[in-house]
Amino acid sequence: MRAQLFVIGGRDVGATFDLDAGDVVVGRERGCDVRLTDRSISRRHATFRFEGLDWVVEDLGSRNGVHVGGERVERAVLTDLTEVLLGDVPVRFRVAEEERAEPLPLLHADADPIVLDDEIVLEDDDAPPAIAPIPRRAAPDPAPTAPRPAPPSTLTGNELRRAEILAEGKRAGLLSGDLAQQPTWVRCILGVLLVAAAGGIAFGMLRLVQSMRATL
Repeated sequence: MRAQLFVIGGRDVGATFDLDAGDVVVGRERGCDVRLTDRSISRRHATFRFEGLDWVVEDLGSRNGVHVGGERVERAVLTDLTEVLLGDVPVRFRVAEEERAEPLPLLHADADPIVLDDEIVLEDDDAPPAIAPIPRRAAPDPAPTAPRPAPPSTLTGNELRRAEILAEGKRAGLLSGDLAQQPTWVRCILGVLLVAAAGGIAFGMLRLVQSMRATL
């Protein structure tokens, strides 16, 4: 069964991802099946998979967690239009359109076939009496049609505007996200810079005190 994820907030708002049967890993790593760039997303954040007859989402030990229905969950079953919060990024789960089509009703297996207007139709004994068919008329030549417009986004105008405001309000940069999400070498460099800055301030204060004592 096929499904889709629509990003409705954060830095990747408007992005759409197709989900196929099997494990679909979401995270910031380049090797993830669905890659999101928001700093609240862990390198391997969550996985979506089709199990039996249901789609499920499962947390992969992420720092900021997976929330469904306002509650943090380790694993949850998804239905069409379920909204999932991955870290600070809201996404909407949708079953593929062809999968949502309802099956046609079936007639009884013992129904007798009859011929109606050059078509074979099964007659159901329990069905109401059939109405006489209206004679067919030759259809006029179809007029040339304009190309079909792109399908509308599943996001509402308010959601798109809200997502754009959130995206503009977030500062992109090294320190804009969780420091624990940074690589080890970046954290080491930041630590050395902080220690050096503290030492420089202490040394400057010492020199200032010594110069003040010398003038007394």
